[in-house]
Order: sequence, then structure tokens, then C-alpha cells
Amino acid sequence: MSRGAGIAPAAYPPPIDTQGEFVRRELDGEDDRIEVGVAIVGGGTAGLATANRLLQLLADDPELAESLGEVPVAVIEKAAACGGHALSGAVMRRGRCRSCSAT
Repeated sequence: MSRGAGIAPAAYPPPIDTQGEFVRRELDGEDDRIEVGVAIVGGGTAGLATANRLLQLLADDPELAESLGEVPVAVIEKAAACGGHALSGAVMRRGRCRSCSAT
């Protein structure tokens, strides 16, 4: 038996109150809120592919789409444009990019 086998992370929840610390429903006025069915965080390659595939799956199954009703999908991106952080320092070491472009 491998070390740590049989330990479920759900049995050790973090000592935080998620409702009290993270869920804030009264921050924005009613006119400023956007109701969405699915929120995808990150407008990079994976986030956009996820949104696209979800919409394809709904389009391919009209019965499911009808049973769900309208499903607004939002892609949340912190950059000015989708994919703006795809080549950030968090993903690639910039020094390697500079050495490639210098030649």
C-alpha cells in the first residue's frame, strides 16, 4: 500500500467559512450584476476552449439545451484581452524568450 493511500482530502476541509469570507452578494448594485449559468475563469487557450466546447455540446443536444433553458456562459479574464497572459512570466521564463529573439 502506498503512503497516503486511502486519505480523502474532503475529510480535512480548510478551517475557513466560505460563505462568510468569499460569498458577497451585496457588493454590487442590482444594475451592475451579471447573472451567468457558467463562469470560466481565465481567457487563455484552455478557458476559451472550455467555453467553446460547452456551447458545442449544448448545440449538439437540443433536448438537453431545452431542458436547461438559457445557459449564459461568461469567460472572466484579468488581462485587457483574452489570452493576454498566455506568455507571462508565470508560464514561461522570460530570459529564454529574449535569448531566442536576440538571434
